[in-house]
Amino acid sequence: TSVVYQSQVGTATYGITKMAFHKLYEQLLVECPPHNVGICNILPGMVDTEGVWDHYEKAKKLNLEHTKYFDIGKQNGDMISPAQCAKFIRGILMEAPNDEYSKQWSRKSHWDEVMKLIGE
Repeated sequence: TSVVYQSQVGTATYGITKMAFHKLYEQLLVECPPHNVGICNILPGMVDTEGVWDHYEKAKKLNLEHTKYFDIGKQNGDMISPAQCAKFIRGILMEAPNDEYSKQWSRKSHWDEVMKLIGE
């Protein structure tokens, strides 16, 4: 997510948490393979949830810059439903071959691949 690499007013806690998770993912990629444990990082993109829009409304009232990201995402049809997100995650967790599992899975880059894995 872009908030990891681009500091923005009003996103400190979220951005720091995302960066910490990304570092944990990178560390586990180094430590887990000798133990035959697969590690993946799933980036579903924007998911159209009540929580997202609640945050959006609060941020919009404060005139925070990152609300434009949601405006553009909604205009461009970049948001997915929670059901689509769940399908994407399930496809990776349940169907990805072991030799391909341990990587970063981005919806923008891997959607078609995952849909093939689940037969859609």
